[in-house]
Amino acid sequence: MGKNAYSLAALAAILFSVMSLAACGETGPGKGADDTAATVNGVAIPVSKIDQIIDRQLKESGPSAPQLTPVALAAARLKVLEQLIQEEAMFQRAQKDKLIPTDDEVKQALQTQIQQSGMSQDDFQKRLKDFGQTEDELKSDLKRQLAITKLQEKITALIPAPTDAEMRKYFDENKSQLIAPRGVELSDIIVDPANNGATDDAIGNEAAARKAQEIASAIGGGADFSTVARARSEDVSGLQGGSIGFFSEQRLQQTFPQDVARNLFQLSVGQMTQPIQSQDGRWHIFKLNGKREQSKELTYEEVSAEIAKMITDQRKQVVLSALLIEAVATANIRNSLAEQIVAHPDTFGALRPSPLTAPRADGAAPAPTSTNAAAPPATNAANAEAQPSGPANSNAAAKPAGK
Repeated sequence: MGKNAYSLAALAAILFSVMSLAACGETGPGKGADDTAATVNGVAIPVSKIDQIIDRQLKESGPSAPQLTPVALAAARLKVLEQLIQEEAMFQRAQKDKLIPTDDEVKQALQTQIQQSGMSQDDFQKRLKDFGQTEDELKSDLKRQLAITKLQEKITALIPAPTDAEMRKYFDENKSQLIAPRGVELSDIIVDPANNGATDDAIGNEAAARKAQEIASAIGGGADFSTVARARSEDVSGLQGGSIGFFSEQRLQQTFPQDVARNLFQLSVGQMTQPIQSQDGRWHIFKLNGKREQSKELTYEEVSAEIAKMITDQRKQVVLSALLIEAVATANIRNSLAEQIVAHPDTFGALRPSPLTAPRADGAAPAPTSTNAAAPPATNAANAEAQPSGPANSNAAAKPAGK
């Protein structure tokens, strides 16, 4: 079952989701014209900021992150820059539509993300320092992200809901796939022996085993499972009272070791397991919330809401893709980095030396050339069109613990 160091991952999501948006603005001290990678309607995107993003992502990868060759660095810069150009064009479109969030909205959004990460304020500040950002910088970046989200929501709000005829047509054409599979609905309390920097963190296997047994004893003595999960689980699922969703029998067998999957299906509704240690060292206490003994065909009434959501989501993805294309196409963009690489293929357009290509102290091997190297997470507008999965797959929850 795979490890999920939730506190670091959650903060990384906060940082990486917004730090790429900070790449644009006025040229700062010590940054000359040769630092400009691109301009979007006159707003500069500096190479130094692109390198900061790549460097942070390499650090997030840990000791396994490869040393970048000049070729790999050039490929990574182009990929990151493409994303930043798109985001700057979208932000400027949001500015034009007067969709910039207030300071109070930004503050509230940041606090919500910190709470959802399961971290204390002290833990958050420490992680922020590790990523080399101040809270004010992060708020500034988050304001840009929220503005783009407001723009996307404004445009997609105009999409009409699918008609009953459209939904019934989809239902009639996909009846064979609209099957509620045999399976179980689970909750999970997780105790991780790693140092997650969280409150009530059990560090080391002995402490983790002891905490897991304490939790199992408390629930066995009458404590509410979901309440204990929110208070003591060392996983993001604790925010939902430990709920990890519905697992079909097939998914159950793919996610958990065979003996664990078999035992989970044999539980009675409301029953929980004793602490189980997975291969990654984490301890799990599962509770069976529901069970479907046999698969069954779903009626239109049972799946109409899911069909409506699926059709609407597909339409949103198409509209958001079009919005991104339009924002970029109508902007006055100059990609100086690409121009430099084409003009100087012998040096890959290196605008200035970069420490990212310097030999690493740990002796890591150079990274192979890849156009996907150090690419940042895609924005919502750039995501691929949603695939029609149908309601048969709508119960799949975030995978809590892989083999």
